[in-house]
Parts: sequence; structure tokens; C-alpha cells
Amino acid sequence: MVKAAAKATKTKKMITKGYWEKEKQVHVPKSGKLKKQKFNAEEKKKHRKMMVAKKNATPKTKIDEPADTIRFFLNTEKAMRCMEKHNTLVLICDISVTKPKLREIVAELYKVKACKVNTMIRPQGDKKAYVKLAPEFSAVELASTIGLI
Repeated sequence: MVKAAAKATKTKKMITKGYWEKEKQVHVPKSGKLKKQKFNAEEKKKHRKMMVAKKNATPKTKIDEPADTIRFFLNTEKAMRCMEKHNTLVLICDISVTKPKLREIVAELYKVKACKVNTMIRPQGDKKAYVKLAPEFSAVELASTIGLI
């Protein structure tokens, strides 16, 4: 009977407070003992504030021309360092472009072979692409022909 009553009170607590409230043991520095401390897992979660909404109401436009996918090349210090040390172009492209498609577009527009493409979506909502060129091509020479340097 005692076990059933204890189980009923525990279930009642869980229903009123929710499953996410837990107890964890925390080390107290002065006494050196462990004490139980309640924490709320929901409050502990910190969310990053996005600059651009992830889902927009605007429909995606289909891009027909390869020149429209690449918006511009970055010419920051880090991008220049990537060009010189790693033979990599850094560019901003359309968000709907995939890595294989981007590799084809770079090969078609600039007549170079890309051996690796890394992409990331920036907080501003753009897609940044790092296009590593094959060893027989130079990113610095390509940048000078484009007009970056």
C-alpha cells in the first residue's frame, strides 16, 4: 500500500511539473559534499538568434543560367590567404545550388577543375562556398584574370 501511494504521488508530481525537471548532484566546494540541485532543462537551452528566417514565404526561383548562381567572390584577408596557401576560391552563391552543380558551374565558366567544394550557410542567409582547385590550376591566376587582385 505504501509503495502504491508513493508511486501515485510521484506520478502526480511528474504530471504537474513535467518530465523535464530533473535533479542532478552538484559538488559544493566549501564542504566537499554532494548536494542535489534541481534544474530545468528547458531553461538551460540557449538558442542562437538568426539574422534571417529559415523559412521564407517567397517561393524558390529556378536559375537557368550558371552565371546567375555565383553572386560574387569574396576578397577579404581570409579569402586571399585561402587563395595563396590552399589554392581555394571563396565565393558567395545562390542558396539552392548543390556542391556537384557548383563544381560544374565553376568548370564551365572559368575553365578550371575543382577537386573539392565545401559550403556553409551564413547567418545573413547566403551560401558561402570554398572551391579547392586542382593542383594544375592556380587560384591566384584565376583571381587576377577575374579582376579580384
